Amino acid sequence: MALKNSKVAMDISNEAKVQMPMKTVASLISLVAIGTWAFFGIQEKLNQHATTLQIMKKDLVENTEFRIKWPRGLLRQFAC
Repeated sequence: MALKNSKVAMDISNEAKVQMPMKTVASLISLVAIGTWAFFGIQEKLNQHATTLQIMKKDLVENTEFRIKWPRGLLRQFAC
């Protein structure tokens, strides 16, 4: 006997019904909600770290400029 590899076309209409257990639906909704929350939490943490690095870099540049120019008298003097 030879087995035939037959393909059957599926017709899907507007009236087709899909049944899914409520537990599965609740699990999928929870999974999507937790995934979204985790994604945006990670994005926020990355944003905080990037901002901290930018502030630290700016402070480093200003400190280096002060450290070099102040002893040489190149910075403007404060009025008393």
